Amino acid sequence: MEAEAKIPPGFVSLQEVPHRTDVISIMGLVEDYLPPTKSGGSDYMSKMELRDPTIVISFPVKYFRPLAAQLPCVQGPGDVVMIHDIKIAEWRGVKCALSCRQTEWTVFHAASIPQEQPKGKVELPYRESKGARRPTPMDFRYAIHLSSLMDRDRLVKMVELGPNGTPPEPVPAPDPKKKAALIKDIEDFRFYNITAQVVKTFGSKGGIYELDVTDYTANKQLYNHERPDEEAEAVGRDGDEFAYLPRSRRKQRAAWQWTGPLGKMTLHVTLFEPHASYAQEKVKEGDFILLRNLHVRFGRKNGQFLEGVLHTDKRYSDLIDIEVLEDRSDDRVKEVLKRKLEYRKKQKKRLRGTLDVAETPQKRPRSKEPGEVEPELPQPKREANSKKKGNKPKETKEEAKKVEEARKQEITKEEAPASIKVMRGSELTRNVRCTHPAMRTLPVAEIINGKGHETTSPGGVAYTLPFHNICCRARVRVVDFYPPNLADFAVPCRVSEYDVLSDAGNDSNDSDSEASSSPAPDETGSIRWEWRFCLLLEDAQINASNGNHSRIKVFVSQNDADYLLGLEAEDLRKNPRALAELTERLFLLWGELAERKAASNTRTALQEVPPNKKRNAAALSAKQGKENTPGPAGPVFECCLKEYGVRVRRGKEFVWERRYQMFGTTII
Repeated sequence: MEAEAKIPPGFVSLQEVPHRTDVISIMGLVEDYLPPTKSGGSDYMSKMELRDPTIVISFPVKYFRPLAAQLPCVQGPGDVVMIHDIKIAEWRGVKCALSCRQTEWTVFHAASIPQEQPKGKVELPYRESKGARRPTPMDFRYAIHLSSLMDRDRLVKMVELGPNGTPPEPVPAPDPKKKAALIKDIEDFRFYNITAQVVKTFGSKGGIYELDVTDYTANKQLYNHERPDEEAEAVGRDGDEFAYLPRSRRKQRAAWQWTGPLGKMTLHVTLFEPHASYAQEKVKEGDFILLRNLHVRFGRKNGQFLEGVLHTDKRYSDLIDIEVLEDRSDDRVKEVLKRKLEYRKKQKKRLRGTLDVAETPQKRPRSKEPGEVEPELPQPKREANSKKKGNKPKETKEEAKKVEEARKQEITKEEAPASIKVMRGSELTRNVRCTHPAMRTLPVAEIINGKGHETTSPGGVAYTLPFHNICCRARVRVVDFYPPNLADFAVPCRVSEYDVLSDAGNDSNDSDSEASSSPAPDETGSIRWEWRFCLLLEDAQINASNGNHSRIKVFVSQNDADYLLGLEAEDLRKNPRALAELTERLFLLWGELAERKAASNTRTALQEVPPNKKRNAAALSAKQGKENTPGPAGPVFECCLKEYGVRVRRGKEFVWERRYQMFGTTII
């Protein structure tokens, strides 16, 4: 019997399996079995617990296949399963066997296995997967030995197979999305899967680890974190207005001030082993985590607020139900980041409104002299009176001039073939290429003088938008650039957690955006470099009606600049070799412009227009560029331009400003 009970060659005992990390073959007795179910993906899955003489506690096996008929035909406990080429991996902190493409199975049903070893030649009926290896006589005898390990009286009722020996119809598995919930939807005495960000950790005490998490949704049954007293916050003392406490105590109190979201958005979570040890080692403040099977209940200390608890799994004591989501591009993380970004914007608006209300009485107190108030308040009245009286003829002339210019532009568009002449040397360079060949090519004058977009609101109100957000191609040359030093073309910027959001990096409308362009070492030590510069482009065509060169200021940054230059941004002041390579690449784009500009030593045409000057920026750029660009013109190329709008502050209010950006253009 001893010889007959030996494990067949090529198989690994289940006692050695937890120490393996490769692909092996195993053979064991089914102690527990779950019918096929639909996995979280597109496959079907079956679970079983295997045992052999070398272990006391069974070993888990998970088998995945696209079709339920391809899963092992296990009837229930008592069957013997032989599995070839299965990998050993860790799943939720527990070692188990996971099937792969080359995994094969063979099943000996309990009803067909004799209770004693037969004499002479032995062969048992079996079912196998397609292409599986044929069992040997040693496999048959070992299967009989494994079957003798289970008490036949304890066998549960066998699962009936289909007419062709196929497993029964799979039982639908519970949808994990239904168990996933937001903090705003959790209730007492329920279990949830929650994705949240760690706000604060409290360390480990006696095998228990506590932390605060939030997904930036509010629940009325959570603790309310209020804003600290404004006066205490202003002077830097928490409840110590007259500085009676020593400085060390004040620092200690300040360290415990709440830094998470205000209101009822934070859930306190208590972790028991093994979750506590895992969190202490892997989880830190600011991480995004997934809590599985989180038990939500009212806290035992006060019983007023909901809390979360992760207990030790009674069946799998080593199972860990907390996972750190390191991939910020994960959709679950993105959803939390979107809600966080919206929360931060609302808080800033709320704080800005509070400051405005607090400062308003101080700006115009009744005790102040009239001279301090008159420059602000009477101005609108003077403007209104001036419209009625003296300045009306002047405005009429300006309006007439605008109408005349618009009429000339329409005539110019109609007579474009006859009135537009091609400049000398306007042949396209071979060093620059652009995408979107089907996109129409427009003159620069038509791009910058485009009319607004007329539309009607759902309420029937007609209004005109200041720009179209159009994309087009243009045939141009570079006549100026900014900043004047090429070493400043690459700038440092702080790495923001909102960078993974598709709309966060382009959120130029919010002047207080989280994605700040300037680095802030005190907020994060991670800084990256990106391209950011501006080009003044001149149309390769001359309009015969006025003989002027139409010019346009375009911005180049981020991915569009990477595509244009084909170089990785870095600190050019510390890397002369990278600066020299950039200079060579830009020579293909604008020729000897950099050398001519350095020789002329003149003020660039792309610097910002002072706010007190009410001149058109495009006209100023064209005028200054014409004066400050000596020598022959640079190469002509076609590029793709896109129009967009940016909200900028003009005095006390925000207005939309039309801008242009180069994209889809590369230097080859």
